[in-house]
Amino acid sequence: MQKAESLATVQVNVWNNMWRNTNEIFAVITDRTHCTRVGHYMSEIRDLLSGVIQGSNIGPLLFISYINELAEVLGPLFVTAKFFADDLKVYAEVLTAIDVNCFQSALDRITAWCNDWQLQIAVNKCSILCFGPISASVDLHIDGNILPIVSTVKDLGITFDKNLSSTSHVMSVVFTANQRVNLLLRSFHTRNRTVLVKAYITYVRPILEYGSVRGLVSL
Repeated sequence: MQKAESLATVQVNVWNNMWRNTNEIFAVITDRTHCTRVGHYMSEIRDLLSGVIQGSNIGPLLFISYINELAEVLGPLFVTAKFFADDLKVYAEVLTAIDVNCFQSALDRITAWCNDWQLQIAVNKCSILCFGPISASVDLHIDGNILPIVSTVKDLGITFDKNLSSTSHVMSVVFTANQRVNLLLRSFHTRNRTVLVKAYITYVRPILEYGSVRGLVSL
């Protein structure tokens, strides 16, 4: 009995804390004003009707709460959605024309949801990457804009190709690292080994290590 009372007390305290946090969140996002300052001049104070305070600790949490509904909207359409901040990837197994239509319905729902919540989709950054042979005619669009079918796509700094080969990514990393090395050698007149090694570790090695499953040998 004492254990049950203790659990009930803990649950009540949790709900009280959640309600208190909810009130604090509402206090942050309501009744806010802003103005613009240029030099010594300030504009009139206006009501801030949307958005969150840039750089605030609660901003990422509010954005996650804001965009999380989109995953529920796409749930019944047999597609998988992956979110990273304001980036969205949608994928599904497409074997027939029915699968293509289902995928197009998911894109239409994304468009409608973004329009309802006044979010603009960067259509020029959207594309279709097909893994394996295409068994159905793929003609997908967002808000009337046909999405191009590409052989490679860069996602969060990693280059993927239609064969899931790492060749394209490795070549891109090597090319970028060589450019950075040549830039360092042109920028630094010194050939002191200690200085060049520190510059390499700071500006070049992170390019090689990013997304790598193996660490590089320390210098």
